[in-house]
Amino acid sequence: MTTAAILTTAGHAIALRDLPEPIARAASAGPTAPGTAAARRVVGPSPTPEQLEELLKRYDGNVADVSRELGKHRAAVWRWLKKFGIGPQKYRKDATD
Repeated sequence: MTTAAILTTAGHAIALRDLPEPIARAASAGPTAPGTAAARRVVGPSPTPEQLEELLKRYDGNVADVSRELGKHRAAVWRWLKKFGIGPQKYRKDATD
């Protein structure tokens, strides 16, 4: 959990009433417990093994670039690679067959 504090020029801490309405509403709702519906990310369909291999070819085995292209976290891409038994090393330019 991250906490931040900002002081106004008057020297007092900012209250919820000082924040824009959407931020104040979210802050007043309090922290969301892991596993609740609000804490879960919206999940789209997983890429197919063929899609992952095509992206790895395009990005020379760079998993970070693949994750950016898919709009997913690198850890998710690594999980898919492991699930499908795909090693990004063989798509790297310096790889030897």
